[in-house]
Order: sequence, then C-alpha cells, then structure tokens
Amino acid sequence: MPNTPSAVGEAASVMSLGVGATEQDGDLIAKLFGSVGKTWKADEKLFDAVTGVSGSGPAYIYLAIEALADGGVAAGLPRELALGLASQTVSLLILHGVLLLNQSCDIITPSCICVYLSQIVTM
Repeated sequence: MPNTPSAVGEAASVMSLGVGATEQDGDLIAKLFGSVGKTWKADEKLFDAVTGVSGSGPAYIYLAIEALADGGVAAGLPRELALGLASQTVSLLILHGVLLLNQSCDIITPSCICVYLSQIVTM
C-alpha cells in the first residue's frame, strides 16, 4: 500500500502478509516498496488508520503548505518565495525528526500563533 510520494522515492508504505504468504514473499514486497521509499509492517486490521495517515496525509500536508504560502502571499511575499519557505519549513521538520507537539515549547514564544494552534490541537 504505497502512497503518492512514491513518485519521487519518498513513499511511506505499509505491508501485511496474508496467511498464504511466505517469508520470501514478504522480502520481495519489502524490496519492491523499499525501492520507492520507506516500508513498515502492520496488521491488516490497521490499514484504515494507515490510509488516514499515509494515504490521505500527503494531501493534507500539500494543503497546509499551500495555506502557509497563501498567508505569505497575503503578507506581501511573491508566491514562489512563499511556497519555497513553506516547503522548506516542512522539509526541515522531516530532516531533523518529527517535532512532537509537546516538545514544541522549546521553539514557541508565548504570544506566537503556534501556542494558539497547539491549544486547539490538544483539545
């Protein structure tokens, strides 16, 4: 079950072996999926949740980047610069590990919009 970022070698794929699958089958699938990104194993009963996170997730991230860039454009930035800044912000989080919400206090100032957003998310 690879996702759309597989087109650029950054897939987040999850696999589950059926009862008739062999270990060699699993190795082959892991190798195939691994050629286009990262692969995890999970029970098939978790695939609805997997779909919500990694199947639909890229669309939500694209929308968030676009919205962040729109805010930059509304504040006067050229679209190309705003998209570059928004994309790099997401890339930075990926390169340095996922920033967990409860760890964000280290980088958020008290009057920052991030504080407001984190309160909404944790409700």
